[in-house]
Amino acid sequence: MLRNLKYLLWYIYYHAATLFFVLSHEKKNLVVLYVYADSQRYPKAYRYLCRLIRRIRGFEVTIVKVDNFNEGKEVTKEGYNVYDIGGDNTYWEFSGWRKGLTFLDETGIEADVVLFVNDSFLNRSKSGYDLGYYKNRINTFSLFNLKDEALGKVDYHDELETFLGHDVSSWIRSNIFAVPKNVVDKLDFPFMDNKTIDKIFPKKFSGNIFKDTDLLSSNLKRFMEIWITLRWARVEPGSAKNWPLLRCKLIAILNERLLTSSLRRENAKIIDIHEK
Repeated sequence: MLRNLKYLLWYIYYHAATLFFVLSHEKKNLVVLYVYADSQRYPKAYRYLCRLIRRIRGFEVTIVKVDNFNEGKEVTKEGYNVYDIGGDNTYWEFSGWRKGLTFLDETGIEADVVLFVNDSFLNRSKSGYDLGYYKNRINTFSLFNLKDEALGKVDYHDELETFLGHDVSSWIRSNIFAVPKNVVDKLDFPFMDNKTIDKIFPKKFSGNIFKDTDLLSSNLKRFMEIWITLRWARVEPGSAKNWPLLRCKLIAILNERLLTSSLRRENAKIIDIHEK
């Protein structure tokens, strides 16, 4: 009974504080770039993302759904300020987000803050989708106050890991993160070109994941080898047949690390939602 009363009081306080905050500030523009590639793999992801967005106040929200499974899709508008466009799955979500940002530029859609999301943003557990983790961390206050910072969950390793001369031992998870548009405009999605990729990964699998290269540290190579072999369950590793998919996943891991180093290069402080 006491627990329920505490929750009720917190609920009333939170929504009253949110209402006061919204009424005392000028409205901003939030664009959600949601990249999806397989609606069957994460069938409820978009529905839960909408639940998260509905809790955010003080923003004019535009959602751009980027369909990486159907790159040639015609642009359609679904209701108020929701667009569905064809994507670019070359570098998975990173090239999809580039397609979404190009769409914003071409259409003149205004944004103060961009929320980047892919369809794997929700953690799975025995009880289903874990929306609660995000709804108290990605909200009106945390998004509205972003100026030169990025907001997301930060992972880190104790050992030094470097890539292209950058310390990438800590990184922001790329499944959901927010960045002010003035910082986004300085970023170049995706963060690796084909020339760099071909120096790191063989095009055909012959037993080795990496070419003989010092572009990334041995610690980072070891982590990626362990992760792709033991933790990623999409396909069986060590197979020439599965190599194209594994290669794309490895490129995505490095793009995620370079996202963080690019943010730091632009002096964008990274706010870890896990600490909020």
